[in-house]
Amino acid sequence: MGLLSVLAYNWWVGAALAGLVSSPDGMFSDLEATGVPHAQIFERLDILAGVLICAGLLTRGRPAAGRRREWTLLMAFGVSGIIGGMFPYACPEGKDERCRSAEWAFQLPFHHYVHMVSGIAEFAFATLAIWLMWRRLRDAARGIWRTVAATLVTGLAVGYPALAVSYLADRWDAPVEAFFFLLFALLVGTVLCEPEHEAQAVVPADAAAADSPV
Repeated sequence: MGLLSVLAYNWWVGAALAGLVSSPDGMFSDLEATGVPHAQIFERLDILAGVLICAGLLTRGRPAAGRRREWTLLMAFGVSGIIGGMFPYACPEGKDERCRSAEWAFQLPFHHYVHMVSGIAEFAFATLAIWLMWRRLRDAARGIWRTVAATLVTGLAVGYPALAVSYLADRWDAPVEAFFFLLFALLVGTVLCEPEHEAQAVVPADAAAADSPV
């Protein structure tokens, strides 16, 4: 379920390969806007990704206290994705200046703003989950999960300045958005795959006594 959720969440790869992304300056959410060709397919893939993320987390089970907040935040992330798929943009605001003007004037249908808020919530939940994971693992012994957490938090440090620049310049939105999709997909895989308890070598008491210099 985790693998399928990651594939569904990154439907933008198929859209790009199919030539549906006409400009790097648009947003992938524009492909889900009402009236855009194939929009319903991408909306349903968003819903499917969210359902699979939540189902995978529930199947895995609620973890111990140390990781419980990350699990809960990722559940909220999946629910936000479901809501975003159910309430698409009313128009492609990344490509249409009139749509953007109407958006800022609050002249668009309610579902447009629900999609906006759900997208912001996805970023917020995933970002906080990454931050908590990094804080939990930063002092751990060197290993793959500590490395992954460091990679994720470094991705945030690179991605958010790039997001701010692309927003202010109104350019290169698609590559920046794709970067975050990949980053959050890695987060999903990490939360689903990280073992509950690291294996620890137990030394029998008689072996310890035999090794004692006394």
